[in-house]
Amino acid sequence: MSSLSKMQHPGYNELIEFASSGELATEIKKARAEFVNRTGDLFESDDDFEARIASFLEWYTLDRKVTSVVNLTPAKLFAQHRRPNLTTPELQELHDFARTTLSIFEIKKIKDRSLRLVDILTGTKWNIDTAHPLVGLEASDLIEGRLFNFRGATLLSDIVHTHPHNAKKEILKAAKEFRKEGQGYTRVDMVHRIAFLRNRSVRYSHLDAREIFTELSV
Repeated sequence: MSSLSKMQHPGYNELIEFASSGELATEIKKARAEFVNRTGDLFESDDDFEARIASFLEWYTLDRKVTSVVNLTPAKLFAQHRRPNLTTPELQELHDFARTTLSIFEIKKIKDRSLRLVDILTGTKWNIDTAHPLVGLEASDLIEGRLFNFRGATLLSDIVHTHPHNAKKEILKAAKEFRKEGQGYTRVDMVHRIAFLRNRSVRYSHLDAREIFTELSV
């Protein structure tokens, strides 16, 4: 299941425009090629094409550092760009938005727009809300999602990808190893490793997803 809506934050569309124009127009092209390398092939004919493009834009603007600038994402550059025209509360809101959390979550409880989640890569527990009910999800699902801050609340982005049920054991095992040892990956790297295998399991649906996801522990 994937939601096709954009992140529900009033400044997000303006951030996307900023991050895909001017000096960053070339950067976004480089980033898309990198995203494909990290998460698997991306074709317009794919059923989840729009959702994966939305995930790419979130990663590009909020996680990936611009190659020509030290330690700054497009979101942080955007905050610098907007600083002269913002009040202190508005600037703080933008800085809060730039600090998001992309991870793999296990749904422990779900009711309407409220979810109880466990971040399986850190062990952190969350009680969060969504802008819209996430149809098709149920307790025990493993999802790729992004948490963001808005006016004191922690929300889940509408862009959510569900991982195969029959690969859950393999994913949880790899997550436990990640929490214990790190495996030399960042959290976002680990999310993308899992996304790559999810994409492969969709393309090779005749194969058992458990076999595909055993690569996580190699």
